[in-house]
Amino acid sequence: MTKVYNKLVRDRIPAIITESGKSCTTRILEDGEYLGYLDEKLNEELAEYQQSKSLEELADLMEVIRAVVKARGFSLEELEAIRSQKAAQRGGFEEKIFLMEVRTTGVAGGLHWPYKGLLLACASRHLNDSPTAHNLLAAPYRGRLNYLPLPTGSPVNGSLNSRKHI
Repeated sequence: MTKVYNKLVRDRIPAIITESGKSCTTRILEDGEYLGYLDEKLNEELAEYQQSKSLEELADLMEVIRAVVKARGFSLEELEAIRSQKAAQRGGFEEKIFLMEVRTTGVAGGLHWPYKGLLLACASRHLNDSPTAHNLLAAPYRGRLNYLPLPTGSPVNGSLNSRKHI
């Protein structure tokens, strides 16, 4: 009886099969297909860990990650340096923080420049009613109200600005 696997296996698997009295057919992968099969192996090992939650499956996952790092021309030291840098900058996962939502507060609902929708706030409410005030846009930035020049053709209400409403 023959069972077809067509998958990447650990280096000693063919010898283990032979030692058990069976035979197998193997081939050495080209670099490009090796990377593709490593990606498949990552998915396989992750799925096995997600099902079992075992330390053994985590070890298998780490072994595949080590192989991917080397196959892509990186070193384990480079990987650890990047992991460490990210942990220092953004933290790890030890505190079990679960982000539920992010709210933007401030004038105009926290729109950022360039704004995506209509912003009907006009700086003339905040400045002395000078001619230049009608060509400014009130926009929040880092907790402050800033006044930015309106781009030509901005869709601002004609009663607040002399440009035509688009």
